[in-house]
Amino acid sequence: MAFASPVAQSVLLRLLTALLNLVLLGYTARMLGPGVRGEISLLIATLGIALHIAGMGGGSQLVYLLPRHPHGGIYRRALLWTTATAAGVALVALLVQANLPLHPALWPALLFAFLWGNLNRWMLVARGAILVDHRLNVGNSLLQLVLLAGLLYGGAPTNLMTFGWVLLVSWALIALWSGLLLLPARPKSPTYSTESGGVRRADQPSQTNDAVSHAEQPSQTSDAVPLCWGQQLRLGFYAQGTDLILLLGNRLAYYLLAATLGSSVLGRYALAQALAEAFWSMSRSINVWLAGRISRSTEQDPATSTMRWCRYAFWNSGIGCALLIAVPDELWVRLLGDGFRGLSGLIPWLAPGMIALAYQGTLMQYYAGTGQFRRNATTAGTALLSVALSAPLLLYFMGDTGVALAQSLSLILSAAFITRRFQRDTRLSLGQMLTGQSPV
Repeated sequence: MAFASPVAQSVLLRLLTALLNLVLLGYTARMLGPGVRGEISLLIATLGIALHIAGMGGGSQLVYLLPRHPHGGIYRRALLWTTATAAGVALVALLVQANLPLHPALWPALLFAFLWGNLNRWMLVARGAILVDHRLNVGNSLLQLVLLAGLLYGGAPTNLMTFGWVLLVSWALIALWSGLLLLPARPKSPTYSTESGGVRRADQPSQTNDAVSHAEQPSQTSDAVPLCWGQQLRLGFYAQGTDLILLLGNRLAYYLLAATLGSSVLGRYALAQALAEAFWSMSRSINVWLAGRISRSTEQDPATSTMRWCRYAFWNSGIGCALLIAVPDELWVRLLGDGFRGLSGLIPWLAPGMIALAYQGTLMQYYAGTGQFRRNATTAGTALLSVALSAPLLLYFMGDTGVALAQSLSLILSAAFITRRFQRDTRLSLGQMLTGQSPV
């Protein structure tokens, strides 16, 4: 894809990842059934909680910190925190006897592979290797699909354990490969860029002349002001704490449905939400790039640029959700099996929230890139509080449809909240936000 600009490559790679994930999603639903699909959703949600706890020591905040403190021992501290998190979560799961049908050794192995790989990938992104991270995503999704198909073809049981081994192998390979990619990039210079095959020093010649691959550093950032462990954790607390609150707001319904209506109902609900989220995930390729540019001060007008990409995320997700709504229920049944009957009835209730999430997620990059993580934490907290209060009540009256409605209402509310906050902070009028005009 050398003919395309890095932004276009990023979008295309995200699109390919989303398509592979959709195929994997449909394949697991068809071959494993709604009950196991529900168990998989609970497993991934629980691993996601551990991921964001680990990310408090080294996650998305690395995009902000590493350009400013390239020699500050950030990776060593983050690796120590990630390892401690994996061990701690594994111990807690053992003590509370988490109700997941997994081999006792598989759960901690999944945690270590998943968390270590995620840390390595955030280091690559923070050093400018965004396209490398996207390629790892594609490889991971493709490997999971091939491994699962091979195991099931060979007669493996159609249960959560089989899928768990697939996850372990793919994540362990990603952790190893991303770690190897970091080795030649031990910082001797405070600037890094993207190359097609890995990470390179920014003082080496490049064949690419673009904003994504050119990761220049602000002149005021250096190791003259050392970064202490407390500062790294404090920024991580707000950055990953925000992501954790967002995850809880989006996945609280999983635990609620599993406890009340069972894993089969959860499997259908989780599949509907995953389908709607697929188009949001495509716009997330822009989010990492945008936060990095704002952090490195390469955007002359970050507020207007942010709104331009917010409009892209809104329409991208909106058109995708409209296409999903148009699919009749009988087609889903033919593709996935009778256990997923009623899927098309859930998607219209979830779609408005997913569109709001796509818009909101891009808008939050403005605050992530400028280090104002508290703004994002407040926004995420608004959504979590809303869904926590409304979902149980709507579940009682409307079942899983009520939970979907509560999910959408909470995300629309939080999107409105951060939009108002953004207007006050940037002094952009509503017209300027809609048209992309810069303030005079």
